Amino acid sequence: TTAPGASASSPGNFNCSTTQIELSGAGSSQGPEMSYAWTTSDGRFVSGENSINPVIDAAGTYQILVTNTASGCTNTATVTVIHRPNVSASLNIQTNVSCNGGTNGAASVEATGGNSVFSYNWSNGGTSQAITVNKTGTYTVTTKDAFGCTSSDSAHVTIWALPVINAGKDTSVSMGFTVQLEAT
Repeated sequence: TTAPGASASSPGNFNCSTTQIELSGAGSSQGPEMSYAWTTSDGRFVSGENSINPVIDAAGTYQILVTNTASGCTNTATVTVIHRPNVSASLNIQTNVSCNGGTNGAASVEATGGNSVFSYNWSNGGTSQAITVNKTGTYTVTTKDAFGCTSSDSAHVTIWALPVINAGKDTSVSMGFTVQLEAT
């Protein structure tokens, strides 16, 4: 007698929006003489441990034991389900504008976690990983991965005001004479 076929698969992994997954043993041998028993040492079942499609709510390694009750032959298959790390956005560069009227202010974000495919939405309308700024203010970026998981961070960029210079009262100077000016 031949051992029954055993197959275990998952349609995906856990992330910020996936809190339950239905595993599949559909590739396993099927019929009235087949029984299924799923086990795990590090995951958690919600329901269906003795069905072909159990529901889980925790990452881990899951094993299906397929038994042909007529012959007593068995076979196993294993699937591992992970929990992807949450998206994290961290502003890693913030440059203040060096002179009033300048455009060399900048902010840049580093995104990690999620599925590593990110889009960016800045409070000034920017959509790239880095922006150039020319106005004092707080700039916020929301980073989103392909699963729709998001993270935000903010940076304050300052534009230094032009200095106000006062050289004192107006003074007439004749050619050949010197005068000392005091500025405030």
